[in-house]
Amino acid sequence: MPSLRTTQPCADEPALRQRGFTLIELLVTLAVMGILATIGFSTSRWIESKRLEIETQQLQQRLEALRQLSVSTRQSWQLCPAAASGDGCGDDWSKGYTWNFQEGDAGRLAGTHKSEGVTIIWNKKSNPVFDPMPWKTFTSYGHFSLCNGSGSNQISINDAGRIVVDYSNTEDC
Repeated sequence: MPSLRTTQPCADEPALRQRGFTLIELLVTLAVMGILATIGFSTSRWIESKRLEIETQQLQQRLEALRQLSVSTRQSWQLCPAAASGDGCGDDWSKGYTWNFQEGDAGRLAGTHKSEGVTIIWNKKSNPVFDPMPWKTFTSYGHFSLCNGSGSNQISINDAGRIVVDYSNTEDC
């Protein structure tokens, strides 16, 4: 009688190997990549929003400081777009802004701030100047619009030097 031999893999035969990925592995990988992309997108939006908020607060604080400096130093202070060379006034607010006496040099009290990730628009042709004699009139003096991909804010200044911030304003951007 012939012997019944069961087929068992020999130690010498190579085991069958899986080539490629299973459908489940691919779906799990795509799901993880989708979650990471969503987190990355929402984080970049949050960063833009924070950058707009910080730039708005810094400009507001600078304007308040210039208003106070004008009274304490009895000099007119000017805020103007930073020049590309770094000296004096330029014509593009988006590169940043500089502050100094309207007439002369304020020395170490003068300064420059470079804006990053935010577009700044001043709605008047002349630069804002803070006079040492407050409370002249109460008509609108002008406003700054600060914009980026997350939204926009507006900082208004009246002739009395009062500064008002309007968050989430989309008027000029």
